[in-house]
Amino acid sequence: MGYLPGVGFRNEDAHLARLSASAAYFGFRSDLADVRGALHRSVAGVTRPRRVRLGLRRDGAVSVEVHPMPVASGRPVRIAVDTELVCSHTVWLRHKTTRREAYDVRAARHPYADDVVLVNEHGQLTDSTIANLAVRLDGTWFTPPVESGCLPGVERARLISERLMRERCLSVADLQASEGLALVSSLRGWRAAVLVSSWGLPTARAAKAKP
Repeated sequence: MGYLPGVGFRNEDAHLARLSASAAYFGFRSDLADVRGALHRSVAGVTRPRRVRLGLRRDGAVSVEVHPMPVASGRPVRIAVDTELVCSHTVWLRHKTTRREAYDVRAARHPYADDVVLVNEHGQLTDSTIANLAVRLDGTWFTPPVESGCLPGVERARLISERLMRERCLSVADLQASEGLALVSSLRGWRAAVLVSSWGLPTARAAKAKP
């Protein structure tokens, strides 16, 4: 998650609520007061924006890593589509964990792209390897539903709750016909994106405006 001095952690309560829900699902011990305390102690004295990685072990032990904030490239994110299908019912797609093999293998297959979009067994788009997906069609921004095999991202949830984005099953054809593409995450925010071919060339227009 992102930390800004003088402001705090972006979407802190939503992140902790999601962590608590995942801990309950997998049977991990968790004490949100301890988690929040460890989180805030990790940035004591920090004077610059930071990326903070929060982890929870099965016994309830909390780990926190603090890193420099990712540097924005200033250009649209180049995204590719991977052809190895994922199962929409796979539990690991719906919880943020350290089990990232499905994402890492797919990202490695597309070195010309900045990120890779996954497709499920029904031909529906899910997420990218590090963010939720937004596709603009007929003037409206859409994002795949969790049932397609998506992580319930906290920034995604905020945009949906504020009616800036709607859920809808999406296909690769929708990507190709889109009026705009974007990747959404709490850490990096809203980032315009462009679909690229296997040669790294743009095949769709990038999104120029936020919802």
